[in-house]
Amino acid sequence: MRALRHLRSQNKGNKSLEASLAYFTNNQHRMKYAEPKRKNYPIGSGVVEASCKTLVDQRLKRAGVSWQLNGGQAILTFRSLIKSSRFERAWLIIEKNYKQVVIEDINIVCFTVQNAS
Repeated sequence: MRALRHLRSQNKGNKSLEASLAYFTNNQHRMKYAEPKRKNYPIGSGVVEASCKTLVDQRLKRAGVSWQLNGGQAILTFRSLIKSSRFERAWLIIEKNYKQVVIEDINIVCFTVQNAS
């Protein structure tokens, strides 16, 4: 920002420099990269974009496939749990909340097909 201020003083009226300096001044609270970098956190969007491509695009954007919001969200939730190796832990919670009792209907007729050979 010091360099931009210097350039602005050398190039009075330069709208691009004014806009750049205003942007960096207004967003400097978002640009504290030293702390996340020290903790080895990613500071660019490349990791997020690659994750979206792997997680979302490969599953939901297949040829001839369309999803409603609830179905797509369910698929993405399970896929993200599997890809992040958290499925087993999450399943314990999911199972408790969504377990249903299935009652067998005694009026179901079962038959087998015999091989004609």
